[in-house]
Amino acid sequence: MNISHNRIQTAIAKMQTRNKIIVGLSILVVIVIMVTLFVFKDKLTSGDTSRTEATRLSDPRLVTLDFYNQWLSDLKSTTTTPFESGLINSPVLSEEVRDQIDRNQANRKKTGVDPVLCLPKIPNRIISKQISSTDNKALVVITPRDKDIKTEHQAIVSLTLINNAWVITKLDCSVGETPLAKEFDFEKSGFLLKQSVQAPYNKENWHLVYEQETEPGFVVPLTFNTESLCITADGTLSMCDQTKLTEATEVFVQAAMTETGAVVKRMTFKQ
Repeated sequence: MNISHNRIQTAIAKMQTRNKIIVGLSILVVIVIMVTLFVFKDKLTSGDTSRTEATRLSDPRLVTLDFYNQWLSDLKSTTTTPFESGLINSPVLSEEVRDQIDRNQANRKKTGVDPVLCLPKIPNRIISKQISSTDNKALVVITPRDKDIKTEHQAIVSLTLINNAWVITKLDCSVGETPLAKEFDFEKSGFLLKQSVQAPYNKENWHLVYEQETEPGFVVPLTFNTESLCITADGTLSMCDQTKLTEATEVFVQAAMTETGAVVKRMTFKQ
C-alpha cells in the first residue's frame, strides 16, 4: 500500500511539473507574439498604407478628386492659394494644362470662372464621376455638391497614364454638355518650323510643332495676316513679321482654325 501511495504521489508531482512547463511555454509564446507585433507594427501599418496609396494612384477618378479637393481647400484657405501653395506645380498636371490654368487665372476677372473648378462660385464640396476609362486614358467629370449652388457648370478632365502615373492632360469647362465659348479655336505651345519641316508640309510656310495631351509630333500650318500680333517675352506687341521668325523658336499660338491650318491672332514668344 505504501509503494502504491508513493507511485501516485510521484505521478501527481510529474503531472504538476508538466503543467507548469506547459503554462510557462504558453506564456513565453504569448510574450514572443506580443513583442513581434510591437516591433513590426509600423512596418505592417506602413505596408497597408502603401497598398492603399497605390490603389488611389492607380484610380484616375481618385487621382483627379484628390487634386481637386486640395485645390478647393487652398481656395477656401485664408493664408494661401493654389498658386502660392505650389499646387499649380503638381506633377498631376501636364505642362500644357498648367499653362492653360495660368492663362485662365489671369482672365478670371473677365470670365468670373475658376480655371480649375470651372465654377463662378466656390462650393463647399465637390464630387467626381468617371465617364470612361481604358488602359491609358480616362475621362472624369467634376461637379459641385452644394445645396446653395444650383449650376450646370462642370469640369471635364482628361487623364493619360504616363510612366505608370495618371496625369491630367486636358481640362475643359462646360455648362451642361456645352463647352464654354473660347476666344480662340486653337491655343497651343510649340516650336516654329519652316525649312526643317518634313513632307507633306510646305517648306515655304511656317508651321507649329506641338504636343497633344503629351503626345508629340502634331503639326499645323500657320497663316499670318494684318491682324496677327506677336508678343515678345517682355510683353511688347507688334504686327508679326515673318522675316524675323527663326527655326525652333518656342512660342504660344492663339489662332482661328480653318481647313488649311491656323490663322494666327496672337503669338507669344517664350524667351
